[in-house]
Amino acid sequence: MEYLPISQIQAMQGLRIVACANVPSPWSLAARALFDYKKLPYVLGEQLVTKENAELQAWTGQNSAPVVAYRKSDDNPNDNEKLASSAEGIILLAEKLEPTLALIPADPEQRAWMFGLLQSLTGEDGFAWCRRLMSLGNIGQANMRGDILRMALKYDYSDQAAAKAGSRAAEILRVFSNTLNQQQAKGSDFLVGSQLSALDFYFAIFIAVMYKPLPNELLPMPDGMRAGYELGSDELDAAADQILFDHRDKIFAQSLTVPISY
Repeated sequence: MEYLPISQIQAMQGLRIVACANVPSPWSLAARALFDYKKLPYVLGEQLVTKENAELQAWTGQNSAPVVAYRKSDDNPNDNEKLASSAEGIILLAEKLEPTLALIPADPEQRAWMFGLLQSLTGEDGFAWCRRLMSLGNIGQANMRGDILRMALKYDYSDQAAAKAGSRAAEILRVFSNTLNQQQAKGSDFLVGSQLSALDFYFAIFIAVMYKPLPNELLPMPDGMRAGYELGSDELDAAADQILFDHRDKIFAQSLTVPISY
């Protein structure tokens, strides 16, 4: 992938996505997948995981990725730049820019359910948050230095939090398993309603990266990162119904591209 420096994409108009370079961040991959599905062209900006990313911080107020930026024209002062960094905000921006390939359910109850499940997958104290804590727990608070310590602080890491993270992640897997079983009983192949939604993209990518990750030929991953996410967990294994992996594989086969590039 070609990543441009932050200073360059900040001055551009149109659609830009600041994404993690060199590692398969599920947050960044899922954000890109939305705009790829909607066939909206974008330019990639570089964020380096665990680094200070000072230019990104100065521009957006945060040094993490993804950040999606959109400005219609840099010639018109009334075209204010839109910045989105949360999964919810990125999905809403994608839907606004290309509503015809809808990824948000029209039904208000289904919409609320989709965003609630999304938070439990991608947000604070959600599945991905807990998987990060579990991975960092392999290092231990006393052994953290430099870049790793900087990342741990973002997740409010403590050894006590890491010890509880497995049970919370398992709870969330059971919610998704139950949801998929209920949906299949209704004749639906999707997590919400009867059609593909943004949640299906996020779920497939987050599971593919963070729990029993796809093999290296489909998802290249640094060895240390892979070791953290492949590490066995009795709690997660007990909660992980096969339907989770079947749904992951179905969404990849239908709507995503492998091998995953970043």
